[in-house]
Amino acid sequence: MTGKELILNFLKRNSKLSLIVTIIMALIILLLVTIFPNMPADNAVNVSNSWPQIMKDLFGDPVYGFTDIYGWLYLQIFHITYWLAFGLLGAILAAHIVAKEVEENTIDILLSYPITRSSLVISRIITVTIIMIIVTIGMIFICAVGILIAGYPVYMILIIQVSLAGFLLSMIFVSISLFISIWAFQQTLSVFFTLGVMGFFFMYEEVLVKLHPFLDKLSFFNPFHYYQPGEILIHKSFSIRNSICMLAYFLFFFILSLLFFNRRDITQ
Repeated sequence: MTGKELILNFLKRNSKLSLIVTIIMALIILLLVTIFPNMPADNAVNVSNSWPQIMKDLFGDPVYGFTDIYGWLYLQIFHITYWLAFGLLGAILAAHIVAKEVEENTIDILLSYPITRSSLVISRIITVTIIMIIVTIGMIFICAVGILIAGYPVYMILIIQVSLAGFLLSMIFVSISLFISIWAFQQTLSVFFTLGVMGFFFMYEEVLVKLHPFLDKLSFFNPFHYYQPGEILIHKSFSIRNSICMLAYFLFFFILSLLFFNRRDITQ
């Protein structure tokens, strides 16, 4: 089996799941964008004052989200919803690369083909990346359509920039899930552990650092330190450095996974 055949086979096996998640998210995004409240600033301030600070840390400040549709896009979609949905999809796809084959007792058959272990993982990561890129392009289109339906101008550069950030964060889910799945050879453990780790990172950056500022010294280890959708959508500021750091985070765990898998004994 060639690398191209591996890519097509893996793509075919996971296309249904990817399509279902994409359609559900498209409907959610359209719904959320089109119900933008467009509050007067004074009303939004009153709502913000009624929210406890921890709620604003977790879900975003309504001062921005209720008065500007791009702030609303941040508040309702990119702050949590987007990366949680597609991070979960990425984690599941990554767990299918090796752990699913081990659980289904098909890994020996797969490795009997004239391919190296590295080629197997690389070809399938390429497939996952292709799926996530297609999904991201679809979400860019859906966000733009939702804003048009709501009757507001579409700033494609902002949507593309924030979608790129969401894509890179989702790929970090992929690499962490891949590493865990190669270590444990269990799909469910890989997915839930990845969600747990990323959930902790989110809480650390959005809550703990604000409660205990000295923790900010360790934030450079946290992928959410570099995921800044609010800066993009509210303050119109895009950082190439943040994108590079998230890409480096993905590559670190991906390379670590390759090295570990090449030395890992497979027992079924």
